[in-house]
Amino acid sequence: METSRATTFETQIFTALTTTLLLQDFSHQYPGGGVLQYPNLSLLPGENLLIQGSSGSGKSTLLHLILGVLPAQKPGLWVLGETMQGLKESAGNALRKNKVAFVPQRPFFIKSLTLQENLAWAGIPLSGTQETTDVLGVTELLDKYPEALSLGQLQRMAIAKGVLAKKPVLLLDEPTSSLDPENAARVKEVLLPLMADSKTSVIAVSHDVGLEQWGFTKTMKL
Repeated sequence: METSRATTFETQIFTALTTTLLLQDFSHQYPGGGVLQYPNLSLLPGENLLIQGSSGSGKSTLLHLILGVLPAQKPGLWVLGETMQGLKESAGNALRKNKVAFVPQRPFFIKSLTLQENLAWAGIPLSGTQETTDVLGVTELLDKYPEALSLGQLQRMAIAKGVLAKKPVLLLDEPTSSLDPENAARVKEVLLPLMADSKTSVIAVSHDVGLEQWGFTKTMKL
């Protein structure tokens, strides 16, 4: 029995070290709230994941847990080989700086900086950005300040920022929620090559059933 347990533990650790994302008997609970139980999942480097479910099912919560801004209370969640339970602040900062990019549902930009300055502040070199910004239709907006833009324009700019960060994991929270069909198609055009790139795993949360046709490797229903 002890040998079997040790073998199972060793297998779990090996799997965690070789995957982009691993969930194994993982759950989360907000104070005074119900338990969010997540299905087991193993996502290999370069694989992509679409997370779907009703409001309150824990979709955005899972993104925040993966990002490390919401502490994981229990074991069972690994990101790029690192357990998220008891993650130290320095390790979380390093994860977000070097490995995981996040595009929230409501984009955040520093109001006192132009969009181009926001990209520079995030450490994104200005050279080599135009192809992405052209496809998304935001190149002409780079010299503007965030308050001058619509929510849809800001969302497309936030997606450009996430793509240009070129990190191993890109998290997208409702990436088409503020976009009309034409601009949603622009986002698809930018993301499909990234999803085909073995260097990046795209993990998206969405109510938009159209994303089911984008070719995600795996789908998680909550």
